[in-house]
Amino acid sequence: KAFKTLYAREEIQRLNIEIRCMHTWVQDEDRQLKNAYQCFSSTQPKLAIKLLSLFHIRSHVNNIHRARLHTIYELPGFTG
Repeated sequence: KAFKTLYAREEIQRLNIEIRCMHTWVQDEDRQLKNAYQCFSSTQPKLAIKLLSLFHIRSHVNNIHRARLHTIYELPGFTG
């Protein structure tokens, strides 16, 4: 039982790190898609429209991730 407890604690530490990495990835993806849209909006409007559409889809999914991440942040064992 002691080994299971030890490994569980180690896994929690790893997951705390992964959760922060996922948070960063979600933020970066939204920022990159938005920047790409702005970059191409005047020179390549068709591409910009596709990027904007992709941004809206990904942003919706990322908002779901953010809500779940926020729930995890509130857990008593989360140390981030």
